[in-house]
Amino acid sequence: GLPRHLSESTSCRCNILPDVADITVSRRNMSQSQPSPLVTVIIPSYNTGATIGRTIDSILSTGYPNLQLIIVDDGSKDDSLKVIKRYAAQNEWIEFHTHPGGRNKGIAATRNLAISHARGEYVAFVDADDTFLPNRFDVCIPKMEADHSINVIYEPYRLVHVSGSRSEDMKVGQTESLISESSDEELFMSALHGSGMPHTTSVTIRRTALLDTELFPPLKYCLEKPLWLKLYCRGGVRPGATEPVACYYLHDNSTCAKHED
Repeated sequence: GLPRHLSESTSCRCNILPDVADITVSRRNMSQSQPSPLVTVIIPSYNTGATIGRTIDSILSTGYPNLQLIIVDDGSKDDSLKVIKRYAAQNEWIEFHTHPGGRNKGIAATRNLAISHARGEYVAFVDADDTFLPNRFDVCIPKMEADHSINVIYEPYRLVHVSGSRSEDMKVGQTESLISESSDEELFMSALHGSGMPHTTSVTIRRTALLDTELFPPLKYCLEKPLWLKLYCRGGVRPGATEPVACYYLHDNSTCAKHED
């Protein structure tokens, strides 16, 4: 079977993944029942050897039959590349890239490099220490396929606070103001005032709309906000599932945790 790099802290239900053999059967059955559009999932990686296996396993757990997984390593110094190459060798739909010379260029450049290799009709993002839940594509893809005016689907995610060796489920994060059907103008104004921002891990974007935004700007903080504002201006931003579709892990030493009020 595929290697696993699950955290020893398995109390959070986000870490509970189905057997990989069952996932393979599920993907085959879905593929045979009906054609599915290609979805590109993008993972930026920097020194994530301890967690990226869990992230890849969670993508497998969705059972979605037509995936392109692009992993770009941003100059890692740990065993990240070794883990990534092991998965890529066993799954032809997984590909990995590095910056020229193996340099570290930051998350914006790393995501943008991955986007340049994307072939999917739709693009989804997940950081290398976060995870998808099995229902990640159950609502968003059928909804976008049925209505081609939709450019973005935003959905809830589960916040998991990791403190030391403990993992604790927290409230569903940053979705209460988004989950209702809001107009593009309302979403834009909310974002300008610092609310109404979706989380990257639970957003699915039509690739043609993403390419029109000039992608992620070279910022250290809040690099997603300009992207969301441009997508809101383009229009076609709609809610999807009402239940969480991903897990966002908030660590004690993360930037977000340090800046929480």
